[in-house]
Amino acid sequence: MKIDFTELRKAIAEEVVLQLKEFLQDHTKDTADLKETMSVVETAAYFKVTPVTIHKYAKEGRLTKHKMGRRTFFKREEVLLASREIKRR
Repeated sequence: MKIDFTELRKAIAEEVVLQLKEFLQDHTKDTADLKETMSVVETAAYFKVTPVTIHKYAKEGRLTKHKMGRRTFFKREEVLLASREIKRR
């Protein structure tokens, strides 16, 4: 079976595109997993308030906190949803 130069070039280009897409999907998935949670300080910076206010919001039930040992985290998705509600008040 003979393949001319144009067909070979096209086949190589398609394979390179496929491999790059797979690489980017894997890479962004890993990065997304790392940024799934926000610390108290990151959450405070997002809302432009102090960490004490973030703890107050959690105590009042405005934000749902998650604990890992002694550290408190907030799920990014929950923070973004809660931000609409908190900013309305």
